[in-house]
Amino acid sequence: MVKRILITGGMGFIGKNLIKNLTNKNNNYQIIIIDNLSNSKISDIKNFSNFYIMKYPKRVIKKKKGIYFYKGDIENKKLLSIVLKNVDTLVHLAANTGVEISILNPTKDLKKNILATVQLLELSRKYKIKKFIFSSSNAVIGNYGKKIDENSPTKPVNQYGVSKLSAEFYINAYNKLYNIKTVILRFSNVYGPGSSNKNNIIPLFIKKLLKNDICFVHGDGLQTRDFVYIDDLCSAIIKCIKNNKISGKTFQIGSGKQTTILNLSKIIAKRISKINNFPAIIKHAKSRKGDVRVNYSNINRAKEILSWQPNTSLHTGINKTINYFTNEKKI
Repeated sequence: MVKRILITGGMGFIGKNLIKNLTNKNNNYQIIIIDNLSNSKISDIKNFSNFYIMKYPKRVIKKKKGIYFYKGDIENKKLLSIVLKNVDTLVHLAANTGVEISILNPTKDLKKNILATVQLLELSRKYKIKKFIFSSSNAVIGNYGKKIDENSPTKPVNQYGVSKLSAEFYINAYNKLYNIKTVILRFSNVYGPGSSNKNNIIPLFIKKLLKNDICFVHGDGLQTRDFVYIDDLCSAIIKCIKNNKISGKTFQIGSGKQTTILNLSKIIAKRISKINNFPAIIKHAKSRKGDVRVNYSNINRAKEILSWQPNTSLHTGINKTINYFTNEKKI
C-alpha cells in the first residue's frame, strides 16, 4: 500500500533532507510538497527520481508513487484543499522562521505560524488526515535557565516563540476535540549539509569564514544552544511517521547537550583555518534582543517512546557540513 505524505515547506533545508531520507529507506511513498520557493529553487530537488511538477488544480493520482511538487503558499486554502485530499500524514514544516524576522514583522509571523497552521488543522479535520506532525521549537520555553523537557514551563520571550506556542495549543485542542493523531516535535538548532540558504549560526559562520570574513559572536558568547544534525532529526520525524500508536505527544528533538556559542565558533574556526591556511577572525558584538541565555533539551521521552537518539557528534557533523560547503562551493 502506498503511504501518502504531504510536506509543507518541503523544499526547505529540513524538507529536502527528509525526502532524501524517506526515499533512501522506502520507495513505497507518494510524497506531495507544497512550497512557495521563498528560500529554495526547484533545481535543488528535481534530480530525485520520479519527481513531478504539478500545476494547480491538477490532482495527484491516489495510488501513484513518486514526489509531486506544487508551488504555492500554505495560506492558499484552494491549493491546500487540492493537495490534502487522500493524504495519510501531514508533516508541517513551513513557517516564518527566526527570532529576528519575527520581531521585525510580527504580523507576518502570526499569519504564517498561527493562522496558516489553524487552516491546515481545519482541512485535516475535514479530509480526515490520519496524522499531523508539527515542527515546533525550543523558543516556546524562553529563558528557563536549565535543561528543557516537555513539561518545562512555557514563557516565550519573542514573537517567534509566541507563534510556535500558540500553534501548539491549537494542535493539542484539535487532538482532543477531533481525535486527530498529532505529534509536536520541538527542534533544537538544526544544521548539516544542504543548509546553504540558511543563515543560522553554523552555516552563517562557515560561509563567512570560508570567505575570510569576520564572524561576530553576540554578547560574551557564553549563551548555550543544542545543535542536532539534520539526518538525526529526519530520523526522528520518520519514526513519528511510521509509529501509528503515538498521538497527542510532544517530543524534544536535539542532541541533549549544551554548547556555548563561543566554543562552537572556535570549533568551526579551527577547522576552516586549516582549509584556508589563514587565521579565522572572530569578534564580539552587542547582545541581541530576545536572545535566551541557556537552551538545550532533555531527550529522554524521545528515546523511550520513539526509540530514537542522535548518532552524530558535533565535531563529526560540523566536519560534514564544512565539507558540503567546500565541495559544493556553496559560499
